[in-house]
Amino acid sequence: MKKSWVHLDYKNCLKFEGDVDDQAKRTLKVLGWVGLFVTWWLISITGLISDRILPPPQKVLGSYWELLVGENYKWAGFADLLSAIFTKNHLLYHIGFSTLINFLGYLEAVAIALPLGFIIALYPLPRYLLSNQLNAIRFLPIPAAIGVFIALFGIGLSVKVNFLAVGILVYLLPIVVQRVLETDPVYKQTLNTLGATPFQKLKHMYIPSVLSRVFVDIIVLVAIGWTYITVIEVVNNRGGLGGIAVCASRGRSDIIYSILLLIILLGTFQDKLLKRFDKGLFKFKFA
Repeated sequence: MKKSWVHLDYKNCLKFEGDVDDQAKRTLKVLGWVGLFVTWWLISITGLISDRILPPPQKVLGSYWELLVGENYKWAGFADLLSAIFTKNHLLYHIGFSTLINFLGYLEAVAIALPLGFIIALYPLPRYLLSNQLNAIRFLPIPAAIGVFIALFGIGLSVKVNFLAVGILVYLLPIVVQRVLETDPVYKQTLNTLGATPFQKLKHMYIPSVLSRVFVDIIVLVAIGWTYITVIEVVNNRGGLGGIAVCASRGRSDIIYSILLLIILLGTFQDKLLKRFDKGLFKFKFA
C-alpha cells in the first residue's frame, strides 16, 4: 500500500538514537517550516511583540513585490513589468550584486588558502614559525578593520571582495593546514615504501585526500560570506542585499526580515549546490 506523503513513523520519531525513513524525514522538514511560520503568525496576531519589531509574515512576503518592481510601480502592461523588474536598484540587481561579490570573495579565499595551507603544513619552517599565528587569526574581529581595508583597496568593488575573502580566509587557512596534517599515516608509509618522490606524494596522496575532506569545510564556511555581506555593502553603498537591509533599518522592519529570509534562501541554495559538486568531484567518498 502506497504511503501518503504526510507520513510519520511515530514509534521511531521519539526513540533514543532512532531514525526514520526518507518519507518521514521529508514530512518532518516540511512540518518544521510550517510550524515556524504558524508560530510567527500567531505571535503577530496576538500582539505579544510589536509589529514594528516583528511584522506579520504576510507583510514581509508582500514587501517582495515592492522590492521587485519599486515602491511607486503602477501596472502598465507586461513589457513594462519586465522592464521594472530588471531595472537597476530593484531586487534582481541587488541579488546579482551580492551573489557576485560573495562568489569572488569566496573564490579568492580558496585560491589563497589551499596552496598556502599545503606549504605551511608540509614544511617545518613555516609550520612552526606560523603555528601560533594561525590559531590566533581565527579570533580576529574583521569588521573592526574596515578602515584598514578602505585604506588598502579604496571604496569600490575591490574592498568588498577582499573584505569577504579575508573574512573566510582566517577560518579556512588553519583548517587546510590541519587537514594536511591529518592525512592517514598508512598512506605516507605505503608511498615511502614504494620510493615515491615529494611530487608523487603530493599528486597521488595529499591533494586528493586533503581536497576531499577540506571541501566539506569550504561548504560550511559559505555562511561566513553571507554573514559579512551586511557589514561591507554599506561602504559606498552601490547595491546589494546587505545595503538594502541597512537602509531599511530606518523604519521598514518588513523589508529587513524579507532580506534576511532571502539571504538564508540564497545561502541554502549555494550550500546544496556545493554538496552536489562534492558528490560529483569526490565520488569515492560516497561509494
